[in-house]
Amino acid sequence: MTIFRAPEARDAAALVGMADALCLHQGDPTGNFTIEKALRDVIAPDAPLSCLVAEKAGALEGFVFWHFAYETCYAARGGHVTDLYVSENQRGSGIAEGLLRAAARSVKAAGGEYLWLTNHKTNTRARAFYAKHMEATDHVIVQFAAWERFAALAR
Repeated sequence: MTIFRAPEARDAAALVGMADALCLHQGDPTGNFTIEKALRDVIAPDAPLSCLVAEKAGALEGFVFWHFAYETCYAARGGHVTDLYVSENQRGSGIAEGLLRAAARSVKAAGGEYLWLTNHKTNTRARAFYAKHMEATDHVIVQFAAWERFAALAR
């Protein structure tokens, strides 16, 4: 049986390991999400990210991170899923759906009306999974300012 619950301090190392596995899977850098950052940004009572973990047979097998968002055109509160990860040996077991549904219920309980996320175009398995539960669009371009560009923008 899988239990979906809020993370605790004892989960920090496992969250870091799973986050690194997700980054590696996506071709992104690893090692930036540390135990200290997990405790501060995900586990602390005032953390900027909301999180649920999936525990099965005493081991963490997945997580979902999200934060609250607002869609002005619809005057609606909702949630933006930043990351959803399931251990490779548990993919296809229903954990991803359980995490996504649990996040949606949490957002709804806080007055939210939608959930959105982005994923890599090359992650066809994830895209097929999300297509079962969510709408998709290709008319949105993701733009961001990070590191040097963000520093210049913030001057």
